Amino acid sequence: METIFDYDITEDEKEEIGRSNISINEYLKYADSELMILDLAYLFHTRGDMEKAKSYADKLSPLRRQDWYRTIKH
Repeated sequence: METIFDYDITEDEKEEIGRSNISINEYLKYADSELMILDLAYLFHTRGDMEKAKSYADKLSPLRRQDWYRTIKH
């Protein structure tokens, strides 16, 4: 499964998406597949790549996808 760590995430980006001060090993201990996808959507949104962000968001469950869109539009 891909994670935010596969995309050379910076400390600033981790802080922006709420994952500051976490290592990949810690992340893999608690993150389920949907959280990993959600974080990827937030990462690419933060980077301004809305096409890629939406492609990840579209893989989320309907309620989580709705929450993601609500969050990024506010």
